[in-house]
Amino acid sequence: MDEGFITPGQMVRLIISKVMYMQVGHDDEGIDDTKNQFLEIIAGWPVADIRRIIAESMTKVITPLVYAEAQRLIDWHKGLGHDVVIVSASSVEFVEPIAHVLGVSTTIATEMEIVDGKYTGNITLYNKGEEKARQMRKLAQALNIDLEQSYAYSDSIVDLPMLQAVGSPVAVNPDKQLREAAQENEWDIRVFDNPVPLFERTSTRTGIAGGIIVLGIIAISMSLAVRRGVKEQRRWSRRRARRKRQQHLLRRG
Repeated sequence: MDEGFITPGQMVRLIISKVMYMQVGHDDEGIDDTKNQFLEIIAGWPVADIRRIIAESMTKVITPLVYAEAQRLIDWHKGLGHDVVIVSASSVEFVEPIAHVLGVSTTIATEMEIVDGKYTGNITLYNKGEEKARQMRKLAQALNIDLEQSYAYSDSIVDLPMLQAVGSPVAVNPDKQLREAAQENEWDIRVFDNPVPLFERTSTRTGIAGGIIVLGIIAISMSLAVRRGVKEQRRWSRRRARRKRQQHLLRRG
């Protein structure tokens, strides 16, 4: 390689690292610009190669952190027999490896177009904002899930449609706008403050965009949707009915 130049593979690695980095604390415009760069760079690349590079980047370049509270939350829901779904605006290629480590088998994420085993540079599903809510409703219908009996967790106002789609929305480390919405709607607000590495570091080499970063409430700004088990649904329904009766009595008083 000539000095001052980088190979196509190195460029892909840099863009992938940037995509991961831009998921945290950046505005939608910056994230969308990076997404477009990513799509342009990977056009024509084999799917297997990009997935391998992403996996390597997560363990060698940028190590995602997950809040320990989020992992305990997932384990708690699974222990009660709840179905757990990670919902993300990030692409499937980024989301699935993280979901696997977290023990979550179902994901809803952005999907990139693939033709003959290669990426075209186009998106077939951009799972962001209102689209998250639409995809959740679609999955719920397919699996006979009552979203009114479900939880959703997020840290961003962008996920407001998703939170409004369930019976028990929870704001976790919310941004200013989501905090205001949660307070206005009397939603539960939680604080997670114990980040731990999601993957074991296999190298101390960090690369140009290296380091360890906290990615969203779970990872890569993911949201979490959970369906209650049958017994939990009944207890929740009784609690909700009691709250409604109490609110009615207070209004009458």
